[in-house]
Amino acid sequence: MKKTFTRLSLALALALPTVAAPIDLTATVDPIDLYPYPVDGGLSMSPDGPDSNRYAGWPANGKLFAWDNELLLVFAYVPSDDTPNDSFHPTGEGQSYTWSIRSLDGGQTWTDDPEQGAGLIPRRGAGKLTSPIDFTDPELALMIQMTDSQTGPSRLIYSTDRGRTWTGYHQLDLPGGFDPIAARSDYLIEDELTLRLFANAGATKDEDGTTPHQWITRDGGLSWELLGRTGLDIPNLPEWVWSIMPATVKLSDGTLVQAARTKGSGRPFFNYHPVHRSTDGGATWELVGEVFREEIPRSGSGYHTPSDLDLIPGTDTLVCTFVDRGSPGRMLAKLSTDQGVTWGDEIVLRADGGSSDIGYPETVFRADGKAVTVAYWNIPDDPHAWSPHHNPRFLAFVIWDPRSP
Repeated sequence: MKKTFTRLSLALALALPTVAAPIDLTATVDPIDLYPYPVDGGLSMSPDGPDSNRYAGWPANGKLFAWDNELLLVFAYVPSDDTPNDSFHPTGEGQSYTWSIRSLDGGQTWTDDPEQGAGLIPRRGAGKLTSPIDFTDPELALMIQMTDSQTGPSRLIYSTDRGRTWTGYHQLDLPGGFDPIAARSDYLIEDELTLRLFANAGATKDEDGTTPHQWITRDGGLSWELLGRTGLDIPNLPEWVWSIMPATVKLSDGTLVQAARTKGSGRPFFNYHPVHRSTDGGATWELVGEVFREEIPRSGSGYHTPSDLDLIPGTDTLVCTFVDRGSPGRMLAKLSTDQGVTWGDEIVLRADGGSSDIGYPETVFRADGKAVTVAYWNIPDDPHAWSPHHNPRFLAFVIWDPRSP
């Protein structure tokens, strides 16, 4: 079926967001910092320990799950040392490990104890999925992950006991002929056997044309159908390059809203998070607004990081969490009450980032309605740095209340 795309007026697309004073919550929240380091063949998450091999990264490439006050974070742990050939942050398989940590008190404390159902998640292949997944299982933890952002492929892994044991990784055959499909866990569960998956596809990150696409399974993940593209060619970016890492929610009336990490090249560079909306089940999409847009002096600076998009429980209020990779780095949020057309002032959750290599936030809501946001982080003059060019990255958690910022 042919898919069509619509746009609001060019005037909306070209309108720069109004700059307003941010809402600073940094004095009212207590950050929780977890530094990884290897111990006894496992991993400890504590500020105490050796000052090497301490790199936790990219929560958005894993996933943060919530079952009331029980939380599970899946992230990448990267062993590193002070050798001349040490990569700044290697991410390919064999260079990093998929790790999980669990909290039973709403994110206040965390453990990676295997006896608590946490720790290393082996990256073993399991072939094609042969039995359907019940997507409505209340104990389900489901991840769809790429093996490499430049070459793919993407795979599926799931758990029916809140991430204590896992099945997979299963081969994920997504139609469309794209190479690669860099999937992360952006999906919407429709019913027991039906799930929509959103992922960027169409080219590598460094080539023109990469945009989010949508697939659907109606048989528990056994087969998939391509529904089409969800992102548009954004007309207000010079030499538009790519739009990746979508974050999608479904409102109470069935409307789909999606934000995506978008970059415009040329001189100057632009970082941009456009918001698209579909009111017909994903058949057509329109550009309705933007979370932020900025002109930057060089590629990689500023807000060049994915965002997470969520709903305040029981409402249609959108919560977008993202990271400013400027100096200092900031962990931020914005709210929207009109389906992403307009956004409120920046809410500052943290403002002590010490590098442009931070971010990839994930946000969930715990039983009391408060949000738990995590990003991988770095601070200036970190006492755990093991050389001038090898600074640790830790998991920075913030517990906050978007209902009364």
